[in-house]
Amino acid sequence: MKVIVAGTFTILHDGHKALLDAAAGLGIPIIIGLTESSFISKSKPYEIVSYDKRMKVVEEYLKRKGSDFTIRPLKSTEGDSATEENYTHIVVSEETEGAANRINRKREKNGLKPLTIITVPLMLARDLMPISSRRIIRGEIDEHGFLNRKIKFSVNEIWKPYFEKTEEYLKSSFGEIEIFFRKTSKENHSLDFFPDNYNTATTEATEVLEDDDFSIGICPGLKLISTKGMLLISICSVMVDKLGRIHFGESHSSEIDPHLRDFGGINAFDISLIEKYTSEKQWICNSVKDSIDACILSFKNLSQTELKNQMLNIE
Repeated sequence: MKVIVAGTFTILHDGHKALLDAAAGLGIPIIIGLTESSFISKSKPYEIVSYDKRMKVVEEYLKRKGSDFTIRPLKSTEGDSATEENYTHIVVSEETEGAANRINRKREKNGLKPLTIITVPLMLARDLMPISSRRIIRGEIDEHGFLNRKIKFSVNEIWKPYFEKTEEYLKSSFGEIEIFFRKTSKENHSLDFFPDNYNTATTEATEVLEDDDFSIGICPGLKLISTKGMLLISICSVMVDKLGRIHFGESHSSEIDPHLRDFGGINAFDISLIEKYTSEKQWICNSVKDSIDACILSFKNLSQTELKNQMLNIE
């Protein structure tokens, strides 16, 4: 039994370490296919670290883990993975899982057993974009995914009085941040029934986005439970990142006076009224934080296929 892992390992970052750790965790010999420099130069738009230097870094990391490993030069995309009978497992990232499936189809044609595929999630940097050697070389992040600058957020300024808890939460999630509270075309906020409030929040997020990593649109929403005569209110948030990806989040609902349904759909609703009908400002602060937390979780759970496709649009 042997497990194979292939890569360039230009700069050994946390994403690479996750692949090597997954292979080492199997407790069987590891075969590392390390891409030769002459093959890399055809596909990488940056200066390549020499094969020997890259090999030494990978060797040192696996020796510290006490792993049984062999490093071999990789001169093609698949090497001997489709023809070597002794290989039983392959470790890949989510963005290269398709390559492992192609290898297995070739192995089956060659009369060999398919490899057990172990897929490792992409490691995200603090800005929720993947860690990559390219980004490290450009000086955007370090090998652990920490940015070399503050992460920038933009929010409608009318939410500033209710943003203290959210700011603390964003700092704990992202590290160094800057929040820009910007004016929008509306002096007051609309209060809509679901799902119209999501459209309002999306418009707001788009309007406040400038040269930021994320913009946040926030809008309260009403839900009328006619069978019980109940009116519920919650806060929804929409986050837009610099790639244009949009994610939604909603806080827990709170019951309010059913007569407030007459406010639904108006375009100049004073947020202070929510304080009045939910009894306390603290509810708004907590709900804003909870809805944004849901947005961030959605970003982290973004399908890696979509993320990879989005990444193709930036260099």
